[in-house]
Formats: sequence, structure tokens, C-alpha cells
Amino acid sequence: MKALGTGWRTGKATVDSLSDDLLAGPSAQRRANVEHQFLVSFKSDSAEAILSVLPSVLPVTSTEYVRHYQDNFVNLFRIRAAIALARIGGSKATAVLDSAVAKHFRTQGDTLRPDAQLDLLFVRDSILGGP
Repeated sequence: MKALGTGWRTGKATVDSLSDDLLAGPSAQRRANVEHQFLVSFKSDSAEAILSVLPSVLPVTSTEYVRHYQDNFVNLFRIRAAIALARIGGSKATAVLDSAVAKHFRTQGDTLRPDAQLDLLFVRDSILGGP
């Protein structure tokens, strides 16, 4: 996601980029990088659990652990894009937010958790004025 600091532009290129961020989510390369980081964290947490008074095995598998944190990452990535689009406004931003609310994502298998879906509805309805 592109940072929107002071002096950020609100032109077509920015709206297009944020639209891609919202509907496609992070790139495959970024997802793979994050997945690797979470797998390393799982292994570290598992080793720490074995050496401490915690149960010797984490109560989730590495797949569940990575999926949980990667879902958090993807959902937050999308919500940030939605907030930026809503702040920019305009007909294209509204259309893209409506598509996201309808769960028309470009990356196969992507969904929003219920809490992220509520966040997205809030962004669309409260910031843009809603349908």
C-alpha cells in the first residue's frame, strides 16, 4: 500500500492504485514474504513454548497460525486502502468500495473476516454517506 502522507495526490493514478490494493489485496510476492515471516514466528513461538512453563506444543498447527496472521495482514491492508479511497471520494472510489462490500475481490479465495466486513461497511456508509 502506498503511504498517504502530507501532500499526497488524489488523482486518477492514486485512485487506481488504491482500488487495486482494495480489490486485489497484497501482491503474491508480498503475501509469500509475510507467510514466511509468520512461519518463522510460529517456529520461534513453538521453541519458546517448549523451553518455558507453557504447554510444549502451541494449540494450533503452523498452517492455522500462519493463516490467522496472514488473514489479519490482508484484512488490514484492504481496510487501509478503503479508508484512503473514502477520504479521496469520487464516483470511482464509491464504485470500488461497493464492489469490495459485495466481496468482488480479484484474488481467488480471498474473503473478509466478519469484523473487517463491518469495518468496510462503516467506511463506505459513514465516510461516504452510504447508500
